[in-house]
Amino acid sequence: MSLKVFAGISLRNEEGVHFGTLVRIRTGMAGVQTDAYYEPGDMIEFQLELTGFDTMVQGLAQVLRADRPPDDLSSYLLRIRKMRRNDQALLQEWYEQQLGGDEPSLRSLGTERALDSQVESQLHSAVGAGIPAPPNPAGGRGRSAIRDLLINAIGEPAGSGDTGGAAAEEPSVALDDSTSPPRLLVSYRTQGAWRRDGEAQLSRGMLFVHLEQIVPLPLDAMVALHIQRPPQAPIDCIARVVLLHDRGVGLSLDLDPRTLSPT
Repeated sequence: MSLKVFAGISLRNEEGVHFGTLVRIRTGMAGVQTDAYYEPGDMIEFQLELTGFDTMVQGLAQVLRADRPPDDLSSYLLRIRKMRRNDQALLQEWYEQQLGGDEPSLRSLGTERALDSQVESQLHSAVGAGIPAPPNPAGGRGRSAIRDLLINAIGEPAGSGDTGGAAAEEPSVALDDSTSPPRLLVSYRTQGAWRRDGEAQLSRGMLFVHLEQIVPLPLDAMVALHIQRPPQAPIDCIARVVLLHDRGVGLSLDLDPRTLSPT
């Protein structure tokens, strides 16, 4: 039986770690929403927070189906391939309790299956190592994790590395609030500044924008982000305000990581 749930999940492949939300589970299958970009057939390591159990389980899953709308989070149907036996038992119990309409807690009841015999019980010990804990889903679609990363990014010295510490190399920012959604233009003046933010922030689906002299955007506001990075082609994507700060705003980007590569 397919069961609607709401739990934080971390996902990792060779492209890096992404955060998302488990929204549905049934026999050996998991429905996930995330800003990551996966293709059918991709193998993904996952770390799932079992809400109410105060614990996490790990495993390997394969992408069976992908739905990637241009203006929203991507939805994936994952086939769970491998889990440790203890993690299987915990996930099964968590599923059964919610299926019975109960608040999850560590006790047993029910007979429906979250997994099936096709899910292998052997899992290499390295799987799941180094994956950050999934964000609290109450904050909404991984927002808390992205906020933590943005706060760390704000604390990094401006102009480090390739920029040589020159404030003049920071990108210029302009906001056109006459459109719906507002259009935010970020223009990088140097390749060094672009590489710094591209590697540290945009590759993780986030960007902190300095807006001290501009009317601040409200939390959860959607913006049409236009990034100029001469001599490469500009980037356009939809972004959501997930962090308000006295120096600007933090954005969660609906961005295909492949657009960051030189063209």
